[in-house]
Amino acid sequence: MNNTDISANINSDNNNNKRNIVVQKFGGSSVADVNKRKKVIEKILKVKNRGDDVVVVISAMGRFPDPYATDSLLSLMNMHQCQGEKNGGGNGKERNICYRDQDLLASCGEIISCVVLSQMLRDEGYPAKALTGWQAGIFTDDNHTDATILDIDPAYILKTLDEGKIPIVAGFQGMNRFGDITTLGRGGSDTSGTALGMALKAQCVEIYTDVDGVLTASPQMVEDPRVIPEMHYQEAGEMANEGAKVLHKRCVEPAERFGIPLWIKSTVSDHRGTRVSGEIERDAFERRRVVTSVVHIPYVAQVVVDLIDEKDRSWSRLNLLKALGDEGISLDLINIVREQLYFIVPEEHVMPVVAVCKELDLPVKIIHGCAKVSCIGIGMKGTPGVMAKIQESLAHEGVNILHSTDSHITISCLIKMKDLDRAVATLVDKFNLRG
Repeated sequence: MNNTDISANINSDNNNNKRNIVVQKFGGSSVADVNKRKKVIEKILKVKNRGDDVVVVISAMGRFPDPYATDSLLSLMNMHQCQGEKNGGGNGKERNICYRDQDLLASCGEIISCVVLSQMLRDEGYPAKALTGWQAGIFTDDNHTDATILDIDPAYILKTLDEGKIPIVAGFQGMNRFGDITTLGRGGSDTSGTALGMALKAQCVEIYTDVDGVLTASPQMVEDPRVIPEMHYQEAGEMANEGAKVLHKRCVEPAERFGIPLWIKSTVSDHRGTRVSGEIERDAFERRRVVTSVVHIPYVAQVVVDLIDEKDRSWSRLNLLKALGDEGISLDLINIVREQLYFIVPEEHVMPVVAVCKELDLPVKIIHGCAKVSCIGIGMKGTPGVMAKIQESLAHEGVNILHSTDSHITISCLIKMKDLDRAVATLVDKFNLRG
């Protein structure tokens, strides 16, 4: 079971069919200081005052090195080790990390956010109740630091709503069968929000960030990318896979499965944002928007493994892939061409890959300093000539394609890292993705 298998046992046997529930999830940057938390309260009360019920899911405050951010809390464990070594307490042995305890520490940031925001709401005259993930009925497997949600019982949240209170739920966390606190890993608070939206049969899930919505490209890479008003679930999932940071794929898939619209909005502005659903008309993609976005993954390396012995080539390939999997190394852009196996990995995984190849006595070549750039859009389905336009654009800028792959809605190209800025900019212009 993977991290998106959260629909299997969700307890949806609840009497909330007459409720209009909106789940709002706020990220760490949205609650980093008092003024931003006041903006969060404005968003909450906007839903509350129009007569709908609102359930809030919240992340830890800010980002490292902010004191209550998750990474800041986890750094205390490393700081303790460093302090011990500094004082002569280090013994040179490998650390025996207790991931159960690590989850206990990591869960504190969201709990702090919940309590602070709940009190701010009460100060404004709106009853609120802070809930941990397990109090909110989120039950997970035993995989500490990267747990999967197995079941949700929303009874206590519904009881809180019946009391006229606003539930403020700690994202990123749940409880396993032993009563231990678990955390959900990367994108965990988004996953918490979507999962609760399913369990509560919410009319939508709103995910608030520090941008106006999902953009056609990274604003750090190109000037004036525009907000995408409507997206299909599949596009959002592919964007998350291929390097976009606004949304995590593990929260998109269950939303699509249950047909719950996702809204990506800004905490600090009143921009309409991006609506992610499965209801967008076919015509809007095929006639007006072939490519929806250009995303990228920097700092990857291409690996070329020679499988010279023709007799044992299939078994050598299998042994290599299994060994890499056992090392927890995820491969991308995999391609088999006769006696060679091509794939890419992040630069930090190059040495483990080389070590595995050496152990299996397989010649390997590494091409460092690469990046992956991807064009994504449901409008690609059945539309000829998209790859030709990509090639034309990149060739015009002198960008060489080292390797490429495609699916129904994504075309990805491996290029040199030095060409990434120009590649993204020219593709954005080619498909008219600026504001």
